[in-house]
Amino acid sequence: MRVQWRPDGFTIVEVLVVVGLLALLLVAAVPQLFVPDEVSVETTARLVAADLSLARRLAIARRVQYIVTFAPPGGPYTSYTLAPQGGSPEPDFPKSLPAQLTVTGSGEVTFQPSGAAVAAALVTFTSGGTTAQVDVVAATGRARVSGP
Repeated sequence: MRVQWRPDGFTIVEVLVVVGLLALLLVAAVPQLFVPDEVSVETTARLVAADLSLARRLAIARRVQYIVTFAPPGGPYTSYTLAPQGGSPEPDFPKSLPAQLTVTGSGEVTFQPSGAAVAAALVTFTSGGTTAQVDVVAATGRARVSGP
């Protein structure tokens, strides 16, 4: 009768490979779990500023007023829409704002066909102790982000 040898466990090399793979996964995943508030605040402010710039460019290109409207009226805002005056919203709008942020400020920004804003606007994004602002200059219609 011949006896076959069967290992009952894992070799040290197999264990080291598995531990190494788990370590790589943890290194990639853990930073995503601890994103600081200022990153979320700044990122959202930059995204809104980009959409304000889009509204300005569309007003110039299509030679019609474009309006960015934040909702609900009076704030704090939970979403915003970009549309030509009297028209339906552009595709991908309305856009929601992150629930963990408090967004206040100007409820509406109107861009003229010249690219200028009808009035200066300021939108403030706050989470915890972190604040960022998007400022729209009336004369040029340009959106600037400041903070955190």
